[in-house]
Amino acid sequence: MKKQIALAALLSVTAATTAWATENSSGYYLGVTAGQGVTAASNLTSDTGNAFGAFIGKDLSRNWGIEAAYNTLGNFSGYGYSGHTNEFDVSLIGTYYFDPKNLLGLYGKVGVDRTWVSANGMTSGDTGGTYGFGLRYNATRQIEARLGMQYYGTGTSNPYYNHNTAWNMGVAYHF
Repeated sequence: MKKQIALAALLSVTAATTAWATENSSGYYLGVTAGQGVTAASNLTSDTGNAFGAFIGKDLSRNWGIEAAYNTLGNFSGYGYSGHTNEFDVSLIGTYYFDPKNLLGLYGKVGVDRTWVSANGMTSGDTGGTYGFGLRYNATRQIEARLGMQYYGTGTSNPYYNHNTAWNMGVAYHF
């Protein structure tokens, strides 16, 4: 009997919290990612590294939003150098949800990024385009899980590299 009362109370609080979140959602969200980054350049002996990032976004509608992200794309080595890549991007994100409750969706993003490559005490940066795709799963109105891939164009000023990619998993909290 006590378990049933506790379960009923928990369900009531969950339903009230969900209703409150629906009515008072600001559309803003904040998240983190982790995955694998790849630096695309010829003659690298090691071009993959652990990628980590953080992002902030604003839902403009059910299917559209804008995001800004900072990512560290990992270490690389080659040409007698050891280095590291970081990037910052701003993207428009569009999501097609497979159900009316917005639980599972396929997303695509396109934007502009700034990438920095540091090697042996020197840093080079360039601006390029970025795009990505993946899946979004809204476990609750506040908690979202992601699985995705993103391409980061690094322009043409550096002869040693021309783009980076990252596969990542992430989680976001919607306010």
